[in-house]
Amino acid sequence: MRQIRQRFILVAMSSTFIVLFAIMSVIFFVNYRNLEERADAAVDAIVNKDTKEEKGQADEFQRGETMSELRKLRLPL
Repeated sequence: MRQIRQRFILVAMSSTFIVLFAIMSVIFFVNYRNLEERADAAVDAIVNKDTKEEKGQADEFQRGETMSELRKLRLPL
């Protein structure tokens, strides 16, 4: 009986670990993917801004932003 109980506890702990590992892996992957997309969007925005300024098509961002304005900036996901 004692051996069956120990085996059950081992199986239960192993399955719990596997399920938690799978859930955390999915969360990590999704967060990493979102971070990568946002970083790419930010780089694209910077590159496009520089391109517009070179062509003489500067937009309202040319005047320079304050830190509070930059904090309000949200990039599309």
